[in-house]
Amino acid sequence: MNKILAIASISLRTTVRSKIVLSLIVILMMVIIGLPLSMKSDATISGEVQILVIYTLGIVIAILSIATLWAGCAAISSEIAERQIHMVVSKPVTRFQILLGKWVGLVVLNTALLCVSGLAVYGLLRWNTRPSQLNSEEIQQLDEEILVARRQIGPQIPDVDLEAGKTADEWMKAPDFPSEISRAEAVEEARKTILRKAFSVPPGATITWKFDLPSRLRKDQPFHIRYKFASGRMEITTIRGTWTIGGPDVPGRATIEGNDTAEGFHTMRVQDDVFSPDGTLEVSYKNTNDQRPVTIFFPPQDGISVFVYSGGFEINLVRTLLILLLHLSFLSAIGVVAGSLFSLPTAAFTALYLVVLLKFIPYIEIMAARKSFVSGPGQQGNGFLDIFLILFYRGMRLLVSPLKSPNPLDSLGIGELVPWSWVASVFVVKVVVYGGAIALIGRLLFYRRELGLPS
Repeated sequence: MNKILAIASISLRTTVRSKIVLSLIVILMMVIIGLPLSMKSDATISGEVQILVIYTLGIVIAILSIATLWAGCAAISSEIAERQIHMVVSKPVTRFQILLGKWVGLVVLNTALLCVSGLAVYGLLRWNTRPSQLNSEEIQQLDEEILVARRQIGPQIPDVDLEAGKTADEWMKAPDFPSEISRAEAVEEARKTILRKAFSVPPGATITWKFDLPSRLRKDQPFHIRYKFASGRMEITTIRGTWTIGGPDVPGRATIEGNDTAEGFHTMRVQDDVFSPDGTLEVSYKNTNDQRPVTIFFPPQDGISVFVYSGGFEINLVRTLLILLLHLSFLSAIGVVAGSLFSLPTAAFTALYLVVLLKFIPYIEIMAARKSFVSGPGQQGNGFLDIFLILFYRGMRLLVSPLKSPNPLDSLGIGELVPWSWVASVFVVKVVVYGGAIALIGRLLFYRRELGLPS
């Protein structure tokens, strides 16, 4: 361990002497200070916060990602090209310790730069949202909806699997049912159809949701209900409705008249004690758009949610920065291993290719779900090229899909909770599993590389 830390210390001192760190700090500060000044928000307090948190930190991470890949690729490849690696391998250290030492050095450097950036963004955020600059309504919105960590809770979804199976079987008995559609696909489509009908509200009808709230809910903190819906008629975009918060057995039951637009999120603030004795929350909506009757539809997944207080903004920011640091650590592993195997240009190209591949995970998943690529609708079976492409994309999906993770900046910018489970998941997947696999491959190949030959 001491040898690894010694190598990391030497790498850090070399980096600092080359003024790379100072240059990065200057660039990052220019981004953090200059971006909010150059971008115009929607003149709301939430828009200003999102520019500072989502866009500014997003560009900071993009800069650090590029710098990390380049520094990782150059960490060993440049020493090999300049013959400096001979002085290191002549010491009583293994090549695997050299790899780990370079990686630890980059992780420490990224930790320092990320801490500086996070503190700068937080300080600027607090300065721009100081009480003297805001009115009472903006201060309340800031404290309850933005600079906070709120847990999102969805409604209870009815179990329609049995009904979906029966519906799919009836569809498949029809003579004109497409033969290329499997029963599993038919069941999934039937499930979506049944849920779409269950979450539709015809004129004059009422829909009711139930939410299982956490037992340790802060009663002194208001909660918010966020919802969106779609209109059954394109020309009708504003819908009248009546919200009832709380079941019939709740003394503090609240009624709210709504006149909302379709296809956009809306938020209701609820302060009263409207919980049922069993701890659940019941929310009802009645379609009262009588003058122009229209059916509306609430998407089952994100049509309505309850946001409850779960913690402060500061600890949420810390968890976000930890996830971003783990991502940079993963990129450091890619860069260092690539630099140990190839020359600097080749290593940089290889590392960049792997990172770009991660951006195409949604596309890979779409391609992996296809049944054919070349065969036409009337052809029976798949040809060799079809089989090859199907196996290729499914193998790629199996390889890269675990690396897909939610963006914590999106949640941080709108006051949603970034849970510790995200941090643990990213650590296990990107650092332990994939980072460890990359390190083992690098160890195996780096030991086989002849460092004494010209490169």
